[in-house]
Amino acid sequence: MNADAMEERGRRIREKLLLRQQEEAALMPEEEEEEVEEEEEESEYETNSEEEMMGIAMVKSVFVSKSERDTISEHVRLEAEERALEEAVKKMMEERRVET
Repeated sequence: MNADAMEERGRRIREKLLLRQQEEAALMPEEEEEEVEEEEEESEYETNSEEEMMGIAMVKSVFVSKSERDTISEHVRLEAEERALEEAVKKMMEERRVET
């Protein structure tokens, strides 16, 4: 190859490279806008979830042994005992009232 052919080839390569860079530069602002929009959406999402989490108090689960657990049947039994005590107190007050 002679010098003129090599110069021509180098010039074409540089032109192609320049065109490719210009195309990439033209696409970059669009991609950057999309990325900025995505980042804004993500930050809004994070903000919303952070706001929601502020209002909700999360409690970690704790192991409670079976003997220390309060069960529904236990609550029913305690309520029945309380009602029985209240009735007994009312009965005693009625008896006192009758006696006086």
